[in-house]
Amino acid sequence: MKVDFQKVVNERIRKLNNTILGLQDIINQLVVKEAIEFSISEILVEYNMLASKKGYEFCDKLKVINDIKQPVVYIFEMIDVSQDEKEKLIELFLKFRSPENKDKDGNDMRRSSSKVDVNVKKHSGNILYVGCVTKIRLAKRLQEHLGLGHKNTYSLQLKHWASNLKLKLYYIKIPNISLTKEIEKAVSFQLMPLLGKHEE
Repeated sequence: MKVDFQKVVNERIRKLNNTILGLQDIINQLVVKEAIEFSISEILVEYNMLASKKGYEFCDKLKVINDIKQPVVYIFEMIDVSQDEKEKLIELFLKFRSPENKDKDGNDMRRSSSKVDVNVKKHSGNILYVGCVTKIRLAKRLQEHLGLGHKNTYSLQLKHWASNLKLKLYYIKIPNISLTKEIEKAVSFQLMPLLGKHEE
């Protein structure tokens, strides 16, 4: 088999240069929106009340995200969580992901969920997760992270292991959809969340 590596490398360089130019073009448009504070249990109660009346929408504190339809990078930060509490949360999450997580009839109770960073014990911050949306609305993705989506949808599945957690939700609107993943990776690498990937 013959591979033209000069062509392969040149094409890769061209794409990377386009990405660099695109990032430079939008840097002044990137703004972290003011944090929205909420507790998982509080939102679940309100969400269930609304679901029976007018469809799945968020109310009160999270109402603003119902209308966000463009690509965003979002950040979950834990509120008032000590190092010991973080370690307990990680234990709960690992137990939730464990093959031993079964109901009384032996049915597998696991759901598709994020991974714990291998260096999690070295993290001093309270950033739980950094993610992005490009094709679906932020409100839909938040439903999945709360654990209200399909069991096979990769997400935090919060109600199944951290229903008492209090969070701040930040989001950054991305004006160029093709750069969303690049910005997510860079933000994640800088903030080092406890869950999910963060590669340079």
